[in-house]
Amino acid sequence: MLLDGRYAPSFPDALTEMDSKALLYALDPYFWEGWEDLTAVVGTAAYELAHTYSLVLLRPDSLAARKAEAVLDWLPDNGFVVVDCISLGVDRHQVRALWQYQWNNAIRERKEACDALMQSGPSLLLIIRSDTASVLPDSTAARFARLKGAADPALRRPGDLRLRLGHKSRMLSYLHSPDEPADFVRELAILLDSAQRRVLGKKITCVAPAVTSQQLAGMVASAYSQTAHNALDLAASLDRIQAVALSATEPTDRDRLSLLCLIDKARRGERVDWRDLFSLLDMRDAAYEPWDRITIAGHLIAMDLPGKQNVLAHPASRVARRDAG
Repeated sequence: MLLDGRYAPSFPDALTEMDSKALLYALDPYFWEGWEDLTAVVGTAAYELAHTYSLVLLRPDSLAARKAEAVLDWLPDNGFVVVDCISLGVDRHQVRALWQYQWNNAIRERKEACDALMQSGPSLLLIIRSDTASVLPDSTAARFARLKGAADPALRRPGDLRLRLGHKSRMLSYLHSPDEPADFVRELAILLDSAQRRVLGKKITCVAPAVTSQQLAGMVASAYSQTAHNALDLAASLDRIQAVALSATEPTDRDRLSLLCLIDKARRGERVDWRDLFSLLDMRDAAYEPWDRITIAGHLIAMDLPGKQNVLAHPASRVARRDAG
């Protein structure tokens, strides 16, 4: 099947460096809804706006680990200005839409772990632009994507935002951002409805930021109040889950041995399906901290189908392993 102009309008110029992305996004309803709303508000300035602005999604793991202030401190130090902030929830359908073109090779275990993470509490959507003194030929989206660093901890570089945040797992990587202007337009349409996008479009055309540092601090405090504090440390989570397992089972219970065996394998770094561990606990109606479940899943999951590639892998992200949940 040849995907051509019979199926969709021509993709707008200069929003992506990737021919494959232009081809796929030309058929993507989220992209077109975002683009239509943007052009309805600012007309032909939509091209400039898509290059000037981007988004940073502070995910629930960044809030649980209390990393929001570190991100907000890092942004101005690296030439970015926060112009708006929106508290929102992200459901499983939005999760799949965000990473639609990266999850073609994701295994089920990874998807379920990401669902548990993203639906565990609020996220904070930051709208950012490059400071005028720091403008480069790059779009804001591309510049931030480069500076945030790899989702894979083994690939972090000095100066990367994620290195500063100290993340320890490819899935528990704290934040998400688009790679290019085309992604920014599409992801706004996934995360916000049409009315919200049009209000945002009007806000960000103003010179002054739409949110003050005091308002940002208040939104962070509110998000923290809705998110249990957890360091996302695998060893500590396994210790707590072992205590739960011992409390929920009798010494002669076969499930106790199975639970302790799974926990011990996880401690040794052996392959464990986190769902097996928590299925046994759930059958016992054992009470545990949800963030311990997310932490263990985030450290233990297998991510991808062997030998399969992402439908869309940005050239700069093939090495960095895009933060695709």
